[in-house]
Amino acid sequence: MSRRRYLEWKKERLIRQIQQQRLDLAEHKSLWLEKTERIDRGWQTVFGLRRYLVLGSSVM
Repeated sequence: MSRRRYLEWKKERLIRQIQQQRLDLAEHKSLWLEKTERIDRGWQTVFGLRRYLVLGSSVM
């Protein structure tokens, strides 16, 4: 196998590997968002109440 052909083969292999990794990331992103949804909603609630928590703590 010539060096040029070897490099083309290696490049194709790397491109396929990158494509597979992108597909895996897209799939796992959905799982990640699904699993962390409750935590995200909790943090949004805390940040939404932040003003009231600051006012309440300054009164004490």
